Amino acid sequence: MKVGDINFKSNVFLAPLAGITDLSFRMRCLSYGAGLVVIPMINANAVVRGNNATYGLLKTIPEETPKSVQLFGSRVDVIKEAAKKVVEMTKCDMIDFNMGCPDRLIIGQGSGAALLKRPGKIKEIVSGLKSVVDVPVSIKIRIGGSEKSINAIKNAKIIEEAGADMLTVHGRTVAQGYSGKADWEMIKQVKESVSIPVVGNGDIWDYADVASMIEKSGVDAVMIGRGALGRPWIFSGERKDALYELEKYLDNVEKYGDFNFHRVKQHALYFTKGIEGSTEIRRKITQTSSVSDIRDIFSTIKK
Repeated sequence: MKVGDINFKSNVFLAPLAGITDLSFRMRCLSYGAGLVVIPMINANAVVRGNNATYGLLKTIPEETPKSVQLFGSRVDVIKEAAKKVVEMTKCDMIDFNMGCPDRLIIGQGSGAALLKRPGKIKEIVSGLKSVVDVPVSIKIRIGGSEKSINAIKNAKIIEEAGADMLTVHGRTVAQGYSGKADWEMIKQVKESVSIPVVGNGDIWDYADVASMIEKSGVDAVMIGRGALGRPWIFSGERKDALYELEKYLDNVEKYGDFNFHRVKQHALYFTKGIEGSTEIRRKITQTSSVSDIRDIFSTIKK
């Protein structure tokens, strides 16, 4: 699969999960063959304002490739300025724009999934992004606001006509949030309605689901979100030891100085879910205050 100048080694991508998919985890996913990783949910307004916390979220390294940065916002002038700045700062291979986030605060700002009801704004944002960056532009949408307002095909065509290079479709409505089942049939209909590459997202829980979605929907690539948490090996299809992976993740945290301890604890909980004695182990992890504390728990488990 190729988009612009990017030759993806794999058509299985890591989804951008806000507050979760940090540099250390993204690098583990790349090590198992993820074709693309995405720095998640960067506020265009905050980028333009020079917000230090937001700049921290953009932490990357040259070895993290191919990578995309996902922006969100509602003002086209701000989005364009932010996109230029982000490409310069991160040397990212692609810019992604979020038009599917169901979070009420994001929607309340006129961003994320709020844009699904504004075809004119969709066109303006896509064409605006294409006019200011020299990397491919991808857009992420949901299939509609609710079962009564499915508009994915209409929006997909607008996105294609405005010049987007790739489209990712999460097969749920905004009203569903992350509950219920993803509608792979609707993803298929979107794929058949446009000629740009389409990436399917939703209900990919193991490697077999990747092949199943491609077969059933005809998408060019698949994006894995929650199914990858604690299981970066999902991109290779070969199950690995969770505790080994936790250790490697913590190694990355220290190697890259990727210290957001709340996020580190989240990943430790994902990695230890379902292992023998997990209830007690996870209770101890919630009480830790440093990476060394987690390593101490880990060492006890290994013995």
